[in-house]
Amino acid sequence: MNFDRDDLQKIYSEKILPLQKKIKREKIIAWIKVLLLILISILGFIKIIDMTIHYSEKNPLVLLAFVLIIIVTRIPVTIYKFNNKIKKIIFPKLFKCISEDIIYNSKLEFPHKEFRDSELYDVYNCNGNIQDSISTKINNKDIKIFEFLFDSTSNNIEKTIFWGIFVNTIIDNPIKSDIRITSNKYKDYGLVKTIFCDANKVNLENIDFEKKYDVYCNDQIYARKLITLGFMEKLLNFTNRINKNIAISFKNKNIYMSIEGIQLIYDKNIFFKKIDFKMISNTVENIFEIIEMIKLLDLEEKIV
Repeated sequence: MNFDRDDLQKIYSEKILPLQKKIKREKIIAWIKVLLLILISILGFIKIIDMTIHYSEKNPLVLLAFVLIIIVTRIPVTIYKFNNKIKKIIFPKLFKCISEDIIYNSKLEFPHKEFRDSELYDVYNCNGNIQDSISTKINNKDIKIFEFLFDSTSNNIEKTIFWGIFVNTIIDNPIKSDIRITSNKYKDYGLVKTIFCDANKVNLENIDFEKKYDVYCNDQIYARKLITLGFMEKLLNFTNRINKNIAISFKNKNIYMSIEGIQLIYDKNIFFKKIDFKMISNTVENIFEIIEMIKLLDLEEKIV
């Protein structure tokens, strides 16, 4: 599975450009809906101001304000639905032409259980919002790649727990002892890090790796067997290249990986901009880079 810009340009010209007419029609419909919602919202605000000035009764005013809030919130929902509809038109066809092994999942199911089981993040009292998902195969193993936002609400304060890419693959051989690789929380605070670190923290031979990551496992020998010098170098190189936080969890028959702050599909401007080759190319290149990184780390080969 290789990324070739020339082949992609041909696929784009032959398969995606013919869809532009349908995409344009859908965009016109979506824009009409948004403009109508904006117009109704403006008229609603004018009415509220008028009622505030001329009426003493609060009940009609409260009701109108409530209805107006509902109308205003429909604007981002309309844009979101349009984006999803367009992605379902474009990406299943695009990925099928690139590789039969890459499948865009139109029926998005939030991987709450997998994300919780990974133990990479505290997901207590959290809500998830999934953006995109694809499935593929690496060495005949099914790989699921999700993009989602995970929020936590406490004391009416919303906090983002995770936004980015989450990867899940099921392997044949069970992992003998759970292993977590997470971003180094204490950086270079020396004694402070030593005192407050988890008792299961694994000490490794690569100083540069330990500045970036912490590894936790009940079995230190088993962990060092999996987290080799070669593996650490590969993960460090990829981390430095994308400049994002990465976390990996080996558990039961699963390998989980998260990459914070990265999109699976560049879809934020679909509603406002024309879908051009640059947008398609950036998305495909990004997905291929994630897939190649998973292959490069050679995760399953370490499970013995």
